[in-house]
Formats: sequence, structure tokens, C-alpha cells
Amino acid sequence: MNITVLGDGAWGTACASLLAQNGHQVTLWCINNAVAHSITTTKVNHLYLPGISLPSSIKATTSLEDALKNSFIFEAIPIVFMRDILIQCAQFKRDDTLWISLSKGIENDTFLFPTAIIRDVFGPETTVAALSGPSFAREVAQKEPTIVALAAQSQSTLKTLIPLIANNYFIVTPTDDLVGVELSGALKNVFALGVGLLSGAGFGSNTQVLFVLRCLEELKALFVALNGREETLYGPAGIGDLMLTCFSCQSRNMRLGKMIGEGKNLASTLAQNTLTAEGLNTLPSICAHAKKHTIILPCCDALFSIIFKNAPLENLLAALRSENHR
Repeated sequence: MNITVLGDGAWGTACASLLAQNGHQVTLWCINNAVAHSITTTKVNHLYLPGISLPSSIKATTSLEDALKNSFIFEAIPIVFMRDILIQCAQFKRDDTLWISLSKGIENDTFLFPTAIIRDVFGPETTVAALSGPSFAREVAQKEPTIVALAAQSQSTLKTLIPLIANNYFIVTPTDDLVGVELSGALKNVFALGVGLLSGAGFGSNTQVLFVLRCLEELKALFVALNGREETLYGPAGIGDLMLTCFSCQSRNMRLGKMIGEGKNLASTLAQNTLTAEGLNTLPSICAHAKKHTIILPCCDALFSIIFKNAPLENLLAALRSENHR
């Protein structure tokens, strides 16, 4: 099968490697010319996934026209750039394209999840799916056993995609709960910022776990409001990804939160870091949406006030004690 991955970051590259390991011919669209050259000449993404040798069946390109010739498109674009790149794709895409989102987050202003952005750009009849779960890119590329959720509204879409993706180390659980899977994928990055912030400020495991439990309550409130399903919340895309992202030093969002907790300047930290921390983009959106719909999220609101308004850490500690969590 000929498959395209849009996005040359760590996760897009790891997904391309996974698909190539499964026997597919993979076109990896790179926004970065240097990354495309690196993969073409050395079969390594030295910028985003250094030290990992990629299969020879991966072809790197910087041409969207070339990349969009295939009917299976896995997009792994940071959500802040996603709409602009998809608009560029519109002139080249096939009518029968099946889009699989690897992106996590919520678009500012619209409060759209990644698959909804795809449909907003290409039309409501576009076939979409979302792949999400506890899956660090490097470990997937190293073939470590991993479980994820694949969400699509159509059973036929799920039956088509699972054989393309799953193998003996990459376990794929199907669901039709697109909302639950994408909501979990967005919020876990926000919560990881908070765990990192507490760690950086000197708080230990007790307080960090208390924070995660409070966050789980807030995520459940959002599930109820947005009609996500409870089994998703307690599955790989929900609590599984939440635990991985909050408590591993591999987590970009947790590491960024820790730097903030240590008192480092946010702007300079971001300028020095080539990796994307989606939680920063998602946090303002989720707080604005919750306020608009009177959903009470004490921890999210406290994080927003600390990160974006220089409020004291006491705001978050007060949220942990809030009666709204009881």
C-alpha cells in the first residue's frame, strides 16, 4: 500500500517508520528541507528523531503535490499550523482520501479538534479517523510494545485501517468515540504541564498525583458536556495517555511545565526548544470554552492564570483544595 505521512516531527517520523515496517511504501512530507535531505541521504531524522534508522521504503519529500497522490494520509502537524497546511493541500488532494489524524489539541477560536478541522477545510463528507494513546515516538520507532486507540465513526473505516497500522508490537483498539479520543489527547498535554510545574516548584509525588486525580475529574466533566464515552476515558486514549504524559521525563509538556515551575522565562524557553508542547496552545482554548458553557475547571483555570498571567502558584494549590472537586 502507498501511504503518506504529513509532518516531519518525531511522531510523524515514528508513524512513517511503523507503516514502513508493516510493508507499506511511505511518503513522508517534510516542512523542513534539512530534515528531508537528512532522511534521503542518511535515513535518519537527525533533528527530531536522532539515532533512529528509518526503513528504506520511506521517501522524504517537500512537495505537497507529490505527497497527496496517495489515498491514505496520516497527518501529524502541530495544530497551530494545521489549518494553513491543509488549505495548501486542498488543490492537490484526491476525492477518495482517507485522513487519519495524529495531531493532538484544540484549535484556538474555533474549539475544533483535528478531525473537525480536516472536515472544516475539505468538507463534512471527508472520511476521517484519529489515532491516539500512550505512545512516545522514540519507543514506537524502537518497536517497543504499545497500545493506542483508533477512532472513526464508521466500522468500515476501522476495518480498513487496523490491518494497515497494527502489528505484533503496536496494538490498536477500535472505537467510534472520536470526541472522547480527541478530547483526551488534547487535555492530557495540559495536565502534564501542571504536573511538571508542581515538580519544578519542588512538590513531590503526593501532590502531583492529587493534581492528576483532580484533572481526571475535570476531564470527566468535559466528557459529560461534549458527549464522550466513559470507556474511552478509562482506556488507552484516556487515562493511559494521561499517565504516560504526566509522569515521564520524555513528555515535552511535562518538561516545559517543570521549567516554568523552576522559574525559567517561558518565551526564552520556547525559543530554545525545537519540540512542540501542544498543552500551551490547548490551555487557553479549553478555559475559554469551559467559561462559555459554565463548566467548572479549577485546575485548568489555575494553570492558565499562572502560565499566562503570572499568578502565584498558590492559585493551583487552592484549586487542589477546591470544593468544586468534591
